[in-house]
Amino acid sequence: METLSIRYVFDKKKKMSDTVPGLLQIEVRDKKINKCVYISTGVHLYKGQFSDKNGFTCVKHPNAIHINKQARSIYNKVEAFMYSDKCKCLDDVKKWDAIPENRKSFVIFMRELLLQKNVEWLTQTTNRSFIKKVEDSGFLDTFDDVTYENIVKFDGYMRKKIKTEGTLYMENPVQIDPLNQTNLTPCSKIRLTPLTKIKMTPFECMST
Repeated sequence: METLSIRYVFDKKKKMSDTVPGLLQIEVRDKKINKCVYISTGVHLYKGQFSDKNGFTCVKHPNAIHINKQARSIYNKVEAFMYSDKCKCLDDVKKWDAIPENRKSFVIFMRELLLQKNVEWLTQTTNRSFIKKVEDSGFLDTFDDVTYENIVKFDGYMRKKIKTEGTLYMENPVQIDPLNQTNLTPCSKIRLTPLTKIKMTPFECMST
C-alpha cells in the first residue's frame, strides 16, 4: 500500500528507567487516515543502549550485533509485506507473519483436536501413539503434505512398524475388492491384517 509508512519506535509507553527496559517496536502508519499499528520486535533495552542512527542501532550491549540483525530482519519482513499484494488495508499488517492454512502443522492440529475431545484415557493414549508415529514418519508434517502419495508412503511406513492385527474404521464407502466390487457402508468396521491391501483412488483417500 502506497499510503503506508514504517519506522522504529522505542519506549512508546515511556516505562523505561534505570531498572526497567524499554520495548523496541515497529510503527506502520496509514498516512491517508492517520492511524497506525505497532509490531513488537521482542527487543528490550535500557537507557544508553538505543540509538536512532539508521532508524535504530543497538549500542553498548554485549549482544548488539545479534539484536541489530533481529530488529532489522523483522523490519524488512514487515516492510516487504506492507508493499505486497497480501496487504489490502492497515489491519492486514498485523498478519505479516501469519502462517498460511496449508502450511500449518498437521501434527499440532491433530493434538489440539484430541485435547478438545472428551475421550477416555485409553483412547487418548492410543491416539497420542498414532500421532507420534505420524510425526516420526516425516511424511505428513503440514496440510500441504496430506496428499494421496504421502498417505501411501505413510501406510508403507506403518506396515513396517505394526505387526499385529488391527481394526480399521471407514466413514465413507471405499472399494476394497476390485473384483467383487464390495463397498463398505458408512461407519462399518472390518478386521485387517498387516498384509491386507486396500485399493483406494486419490479422491476416496482424501474423502475418508
